[in-house]
Amino acid sequence: MVPTQSVAPPALAGRPLPHVEVLCPTCGEVLRHRVLRTRSPDRETEGGRPPRAVQGVARCSRCGGVHPFRLELPRVGRVRVILSEGRSSESFQIPWDPSREVAVGSRLTLRGRPVKILRVEDEAGRSLSRGRAEHLRAVWAVPWERVRVPVSVPEGRNTRVLVWETVPGRAITIGEEISLDGETLRVVGFHGQGHKEDRTGRSLPAEEIKRVYARRGTGGTPGKNDRIYSRRASPLPGPRARALKPPGGRSA
Repeated sequence: MVPTQSVAPPALAGRPLPHVEVLCPTCGEVLRHRVLRTRSPDRETEGGRPPRAVQGVARCSRCGGVHPFRLELPRVGRVRVILSEGRSSESFQIPWDPSREVAVGSRLTLRGRPVKILRVEDEAGRSLSRGRAEHLRAVWAVPWERVRVPVSVPEGRNTRVLVWETVPGRAITIGEEISLDGETLRVVGFHGQGHKEDRTGRSLPAEEIKRVYARRGTGGTPGKNDRIYSRRASPLPGPRARALKPPGGRSA
């Protein structure tokens, strides 16, 4: 019988195998072996499918016995990752072991950029805290380098929109004062986690907020990691946005 190891380390797939950790039938333990020869892991099976295992002959580092071995290769699937940056988003298909879990809050590298997973959806579109890759429809993520948050500031019948660029994890709190575009603003509400919030003291990490509502205030010191990225003019937000009030309940 050929000794079998259930899963081969990912680094072995498609590469030469100088050594492997497999069961030695003489010693009765999983030990380091020197590989003497292998059947190429790049060789395709019938139908053009990639091989599911690597087979060969190896010598045990303890007893010196020579025996055949077989290493099962990890299954390779794909996960759809939607990277959201402000108002734009881009979809990617990345390799992923179907049996591995994907969890909200975990981080990964996407095309050389660190990203953080904010939402995991199953095949029915339901939001999960975690799930196995083979049962997921999509994963939503945001860049984990810097976060750009739109900030709406009412000016008469119009609204000026600034873009606040800050670091991931920076908590934005209703009632705090910030300095953007050379003036002091007071945060009076934000739109995040699917709803609008205007209760003083409520806060969310910057990457979970879609929009901040602010009014001119006094005082406040900008953080060293905060800066304006761009700005533009836009119509005044809808009634719900205009109804937001600063702390204390009095209009600015």
